[in-house]
Amino acid sequence: RDQVAGALILSYRGLTENVPVVLDEDRYGLYIKPRHPRYFFRRLFWASLLSGGHATYGGLNTYEPFDGPQGTKGMHGYLDAVRDGRLEDAAQDFAHIRRFFTEANLTLIGFQPGDALAGQDGHTAKAATNGRAILVYLQNPDGRVPETANVAETPAKVRLILPPGAWRCRWYDPRRGVWQDAPGVRGVGTADLAAPFPGDAVLLLEQP
Repeated sequence: RDQVAGALILSYRGLTENVPVVLDEDRYGLYIKPRHPRYFFRRLFWASLLSGGHATYGGLNTYEPFDGPQGTKGMHGYLDAVRDGRLEDAAQDFAHIRRFFTEANLTLIGFQPGDALAGQDGHTAKAATNGRAILVYLQNPDGRVPETANVAETPAKVRLILPPGAWRCRWYDPRRGVWQDAPGVRGVGTADLAAPFPGDAVLLLEQP
């Protein structure tokens, strides 16, 4: 319930090498739910990915036999279950996460956690890099308690330590699945960047 900073995945990564790390069924959509479930799970999944692992969402029991179109067991579509009220709306952002990587033409192969690039506070910013690209998820919460925090409706800001070189910048709204270009920056120490829209945000920096 407190893994929106990805700390547990990071700790497990230090215990093994070349083995996937999965935070299995961290929360159920209708069980001990956070105050703002969609935001909580969006934070959880982005933080898990950029920590070098992934979380699974336990709202549907996909490992059990199918129990009919109005049930929650077997293979049900997440978004259909949300629409029908059988699952919390946290699953709505899965499609936007997939769209980000598809449209950015990226996979996380070769990426390593890089929170030190973004201030080393996983509750506000999560980062990962492969040396040629940097991904930063700016959580922009309105409080420090994950179970009760909501997204702040102000532009997210981050101070990055950028390696040398020219970096192309693009912002992605993880709530709407919309991209927005931004002026490029040059890696000369630190750079202060702010999202061009309110709420949480994903920043993609790439070298040519």
